[in-house]
Amino acid sequence: MKKNITLIVTTVAVIAACALMISVMRSRGSIITENPTETQEEIISETSAEESETQAQTVTETIKAVETTVRTTATTKAPSVFERAKKAIAGDEEETAAKTETTTKAAETQTQTSTQAKTETTTKAPETTTKRDVQTSSGVLAPDMTINGLRKEGYAVFSTGQYIYNDDKNAKQAKFGYNRFYDKAASLIDFYIDTCRVTFKNYDGRDWMIQMWKGTYITDPEIGTVGCEIGLYNRKAGTYGGLYDHYDCAQEPDWLYMEMSMLWDDDDDGVYTPQFTRTYDKYWWPTGFVDGQLKNKKDTSCLRVLGRITFKDSEMAELFDAALSRVGFKKVTSFNPEFKDTYKRQICDVIFCWQDARA
Repeated sequence: MKKNITLIVTTVAVIAACALMISVMRSRGSIITENPTETQEEIISETSAEESETQAQTVTETIKAVETTVRTTATTKAPSVFERAKKAIAGDEEETAAKTETTTKAAETQTQTSTQAKTETTTKAPETTTKRDVQTSSGVLAPDMTINGLRKEGYAVFSTGQYIYNDDKNAKQAKFGYNRFYDKAASLIDFYIDTCRVTFKNYDGRDWMIQMWKGTYITDPEIGTVGCEIGLYNRKAGTYGGLYDHYDCAQEPDWLYMEMSMLWDDDDDGVYTPQFTRTYDKYWWPTGFVDGQLKNKKDTSCLRVLGRITFKDSEMAELFDAALSRVGFKKVTSFNPEFKDTYKRQICDVIFCWQDARA
């Protein structure tokens, strides 16, 4: 019993840390435009000492502290978060212009305004195709097997829009793993997200889980965001994951090459517009969040996640292939991102469109 209580306290605290991290990112303007030729230099700020103290509280005290942080301006660092967020939204134009100016090309004229600089970073899509992107261990990939290939085929699936992300290379969450209790507790910190767990057993002596999320991350109109995530987890084959089916976060040798776009039908007209693209790189936890709110916070059907993963070998890809079918995805021979909950595999690579499947 004592062990279970400890797990619950730690779990809620971790989720609280995630919520605070997203709020801090939003308030500090941690908004970037992905560029595959650059390294991810903007990382999520360190969690505060107060968050570490929160991990020692009881479940009731932790939830109360989280609610206070998100919804009020009492005794935590939330007041400064809200104030900075409001300031950013109101427009601290001088600071924003200065930051944007440093990201524009050297060839831009000195007479451009900060608004023009912002437009330049969001409208000129960098070329994201790399040799590694189109030629993997699967061989030369078909055009419909990469996000950039689909874009060249005429599909609106790629975006250089601004977004917030968690730096998974240095994420503290990597120490805690993931389990079903985290998802059950999400609404306690004002997260309204749907998820799909795709699991397969006994590859390389371990059981594996690839989990996807999408939805509203905090409903406050000033600091709330809409986003999506893909997480990679494993544990020793045959190990019992406990009441909530716990997995460990994948360690660096097990990270996989992935790419991910989020598409949003914000007008309910059937047109899913790409919001951002996490370009092809090694991840264990690619994430992305944009400012905004869903019209119905509990209905995420207006969001689609377009993902692609390059597995270690064809055996691992085949296991994931079968697991997708078990949770409701349909395998196709020609991939079209406009068809929800479908996927295609080419040897070691799998591309999929997730919308309504749940597991």
